[in-house]
Amino acid sequence: MNIIESVFGKLKDGTDVKSYWLENGDIRVKVIEYGATIAAIEIPDKDGIKQNIVLGYNDLDGFVNDTFFIGATIGRYANRIADGKIDIDGTEYQLEINNDPNHLHGGSLGFHNAVWSSETIKSDEYVGVKLKHFSKDGEGNYPGNLKISVNYKLFNNRLEIDYNAESDAKTPVNITNHSYFNLDGSDSNLEHKLEINATFITPVNSNLIPTGEFKNVSDTVFDFKKSKAVGKDITSSDEQLKITGGYDHNFVLDKSDIMLKKAASVFSNKSGIRMDLYCTQPGIQFYSGNFLEGCFKCRSALCLEPQYFPDSPNKENFEFEYCSPDSNFEESIHFCFSNDNKKVL
Repeated sequence: MNIIESVFGKLKDGTDVKSYWLENGDIRVKVIEYGATIAAIEIPDKDGIKQNIVLGYNDLDGFVNDTFFIGATIGRYANRIADGKIDIDGTEYQLEINNDPNHLHGGSLGFHNAVWSSETIKSDEYVGVKLKHFSKDGEGNYPGNLKISVNYKLFNNRLEIDYNAESDAKTPVNITNHSYFNLDGSDSNLEHKLEINATFITPVNSNLIPTGEFKNVSDTVFDFKKSKAVGKDITSSDEQLKITGGYDHNFVLDKSDIMLKKAASVFSNKSGIRMDLYCTQPGIQFYSGNFLEGCFKCRSALCLEPQYFPDSPNKENFEFEYCSPDSNFEESIHFCFSNDNKKVL
């Protein structure tokens, strides 16, 4: 096990941004302070050749100028809030409209654009880095002073992410990771085999806001209960796929007595690499990279973002709990990796 700390780059104001390579067994993970971002995950394929299985940039400018939230920690509220409006105990807050007509991923002052403070952490089983950020009351028009920490812990073949946030006022918090995965280095994710442990999705309207309904995935293009290729139905005439230009939907994870439940699996026949995702959140946003461009090709990688449902503060029937002085935000995501020659530990 090893941690390699270095300066990844400088912001225009001269601020140093550190990077950390976490090494444990066959896995290497690179984390940078800007956006508390996962910049790389390297794992050997079935032939023992190291593959970087997430999208990233070679320099800090790439992440600073990025518009796709590549690898970043997302907050205060991941996903969309309709019209940027939330009502907390009779007081309305108008958030930034940055995805017309909605608020998306915390807006321009979101966590993805912050430089987080950092320190290394380790035990006999893992190496890691703890990142902290303070979001002051009124930032992005959100109420409450918010203290956030993200712990990345790399075990032998398992990357754990633990989130904690505490606030001195009632405020909506929904934090997730926005890594784009491609398990074989190809130009497309369409042959990746995907499984999602969800019987329902929350369909969206033309503004990409959930209607409040729960739609059963059985016998639809959204049925990933059994593993199937991402591209199998992506060009179908399904109305929901037309609205979003491909998959970009919240899947309602099936209930489990276990807090850390199996949510999804992705597998590449080409590389033999498999990723199993476990999480504590009630939903997972599956995005098939429909609008990637520039440095990255359309649908070259996919996102699986554990989170509370989009627009939950405005939907009474959606599971959601505000962060408050009496209730911290605490959630976890585990990425477990294996290949054809090694079982998941």
